[in-house]
Amino acid sequence: MADKLILADLTVPCHIGVTESERQTAQSLWIDVELDIDAAHAAESDDIVDAIDYARLISLIEAEISNRPFRLLETVAQEVAELILDTFHLTTVLVRVKKRAVAHLGFAAVEIVRTTAGHRA
Repeated sequence: MADKLILADLTVPCHIGVTESERQTAQSLWIDVELDIDAAHAAESDDIVDAIDYARLISLIEAEISNRPFRLLETVAQEVAELILDTFHLTTVLVRVKKRAVAHLGFAAVEIVRTTAGHRA
């Protein structure tokens, strides 16, 4: 499928880190998602009920990430992918999670692709 919905650099506070002390203070994560969609029906109707409501999607991601601690970016990415696939009944999603991790480094990131079949794409 060639149609995609892309959300880039959603900033979400998250208690994340390998050590307990690192998880004490919320850090910013930047989350990108790319959803394989069929935009034709929404384009034709010009009605949000036929599209992915990305305001709702953002709220769901924020609630999922900011309400519990994580150790790894990989876990955050997996949770976001599962949330999107389960909520919106899509076939494929790409999730990229970034954070400022180390001095002199712009960011560290994990990128995953998940499908409804549960297999890595």
